[in-house]
Amino acid sequence: MARMNNIQINKKASSSKTQKRTAGLRTALSFTKDFSMRAMRHIGLVLFVAIVFAPSMVQAATAVFHPSGSAAGDNVTYLGGTAATALDTNDGKTSYGKSKDATNDYYLEMDDHTTETGTINSVVVYAVLHAKNKTTAYFRIGVRTSGFEYFSAEQSKFSGVYTTFSGIIYNTNPQTFLAWTWAEIDALVAIVDHTTPQPMKVTELYIEVDYTTAAVTVDDVSAVEGVGLLFTVTLNNAVAAAFTVDASFADVTATGGAAPLIAPEDYDNVVATLNFAGTAGETRQFTVATLDDALLEGPETFTVNLNASDPLVTDTDTGIGSITDNDAAAVTVDDVSEIEGVGLLFTVTLNNAVAAAFTVDASFADVTATGGAAPLIAPEDY
Repeated sequence: MARMNNIQINKKASSSKTQKRTAGLRTALSFTKDFSMRAMRHIGLVLFVAIVFAPSMVQAATAVFHPSGSAAGDNVTYLGGTAATALDTNDGKTSYGKSKDATNDYYLEMDDHTTETGTINSVVVYAVLHAKNKTTAYFRIGVRTSGFEYFSAEQSKFSGVYTTFSGIIYNTNPQTFLAWTWAEIDALVAIVDHTTPQPMKVTELYIEVDYTTAAVTVDDVSAVEGVGLLFTVTLNNAVAAAFTVDASFADVTATGGAAPLIAPEDYDNVVATLNFAGTAGETRQFTVATLDDALLEGPETFTVNLNASDPLVTDTDTGIGSITDNDAAAVTVDDVSEIEGVGLLFTVTLNNAVAAAFTVDASFADVTATGGAAPLIAPEDY
């Protein structure tokens, strides 16, 4: 069983410090090593409890978003920059936010996503901070989504070097219990809730989003000539909106053409357009017609290339179409008889067409006649 990180308590967002410090509705009880008895003293009426687990998960990509400006509730002083720039990097005293006591909290809008797409696996807020020399500051790290705020257990930092702290890892939106959407990420507010009078400085604040990118792939298909090749294109992860994929073709050893096919064309190379709704695991299929000719040839191939209308969907995968032959060809030679001294004229016949020119070597083996090299001399016969 995955280790339980936090039990969190949900409440409607409020800028009132009195409500925050007395009702205890935003306090979260933590079973991690940094559990503080201070949190126990703030537990009040429990309106709603959600247990958050952090299972091990392999992520395809990680996006990091920094503040873009103040949100409602932000009331700290920024030095060396603004709310949109002071907390972009861990640069210590160069730029930071300064909160004097529990009346000063960090509420910051975050940068919108740009090229990221795919399934969001988890969201977590990080804060890099420290307290005034020889004091201990207490705080909670949280998020505001859909008008509601969610916090980690109360954490503490004694004076010294800047240290990175994290909030709860949210594998789903804590308000809806559904998978995060990129629109919700864009609207997310990151929070550092200063809960005690000791001064505190935050030099960097950011949200880390782990997600799996979206891509379309196409399989390799083989069929005998005259039979259509059925290709399947698969979307691995969800996409925000519907999109199309064009499947186009390139000759390798097979020759493409437009229907109706005629030799030497091997397959129909008209572009296939596929419509995707954007659902994870969604598949679409198309068939490529081939020509059943009477020509003996080896296996022939062509490639399938994908082009997604959504530029955020990876479409670099290619497929191989292989056409195998169903024809046969043979060469035969006739029997010839002639009196000695007269040449024997043999005829070699090819019964079916062959894709390319070739040669046939005719060699001889003695039975009762004796072969030799010209000029013949007895006992040589031929």
